[in-house]
Amino acid sequence: MTGASCSEPKKILIRWACGILAGAAFVGLFNFLLFRHVAALREASPWTYLREADRLRAENDWMGAVGMLREAARRDPASPVPWERMGLLYYNARHWDKALDAYRTALKNGSRDADVRGKIIWCLIHLHRFDGAAEFGKACLEEGYASAHIHRAIGEALRRAGRHGEAIPYLETALKSFPNDIYLIDQLAQACRLVGDEERVQQLRRRIDDLQGR
Repeated sequence: MTGASCSEPKKILIRWACGILAGAAFVGLFNFLLFRHVAALREASPWTYLREADRLRAENDWMGAVGMLREAARRDPASPVPWERMGLLYYNARHWDKALDAYRTALKNGSRDADVRGKIIWCLIHLHRFDGAAEFGKACLEEGYASAHIHRAIGEALRRAGRHGEAIPYLETALKSFPNDIYLIDQLAQACRLVGDEERVQQLRRRIDDLQGR
């Protein structure tokens, strides 16, 4: 009687131990599978590569960052974000043609970023495509991107294209937002001189002298 009564608790304990071990194994397997699933989702997410690109850019590894952005773009072909960021990397590195291609892809993918449009104008200017830069800038204004930066870029493009009379109103508009910008005032003065407005040239030259404390 005593042996039988002792064996029953042992059996119960063994069953409990087996149940606990089985539960622990299940939990372990579940966590392992969950970890693999999360890791797979993380690897598939374009945001993983965008964050890695940010890290590499902070370490001045801009080519590595470009590689991460291309991978992000591959995983989310419809997004403008990787192309916007890639364009900025190329722009800062003065690779105007590559920056232009990246920014144009961003526009194709629906980018609404005003800075993207402004930098496209400057890329075209740096590539000596002045008329194209001016016309693209005007199209941006028609779309509602009426910033002083856009006006300034259009004025610069028109002036470099030799279209000085057309450049003046855009430079004047930009000057309202940057009233103490000596370079901008000088560009406007040069345009006015080339269209024969000497009175305006003298006004602008006096303004430059005042800013320079002469």
